[in-house]
Amino acid sequence: MKHLYLLRHAKTNQESPTGSDFDRELLPKGLHQLKELNRYFERYPLNKQTDCWVSSAKRTRQTYEGIQATIDVLPPVFFEDLYLVSHTNILNKLWKHTSGNDLLIIGHNFGISDLAGYFSEYYTEMATGEFIHLTFTCDSWAETSRGLATVAHRFRPLKDLLP
Repeated sequence: MKHLYLLRHAKTNQESPTGSDFDRELLPKGLHQLKELNRYFERYPLNKQTDCWVSSAKRTRQTYEGIQATIDVLPPVFFEDLYLVSHTNILNKLWKHTSGNDLLIIGHNFGISDLAGYFSEYYTEMATGEFIHLTFTCDSWAETSRGLATVAHRFRPLKDLLP
């Protein structure tokens, strides 16, 4: 059985000091979302033998840094090619992944939402800070395909409680 964990970065500024979208930083609301995610992961811990892929953009790195203590996964690998990537490109990367471990991907919309929708066959638009846990009854990442995932958990920090 395979477990794929998808996390959209926490809430960010619309602009960055450099003017580059790649350098956008988390807002106080995003930091609060990380606190909520940490509480969630304390109740529903990830498997310690989970690979971790993170877009190398500032906001995804900050999201990882904000939850790293509670997710307790293998050291992250940061990829520039996960920045604002389509779900098709993520799929191609995933299907080549030969590790037998579960996988956490911290990324961006719309690629991360489209990937969840592809695997579950449900329209999915992940909000900032949203987490989805998908399970597959296969033995390798190459065997995953459209509609083969079950949504095991889905968590979205409560927007009504956020500052």
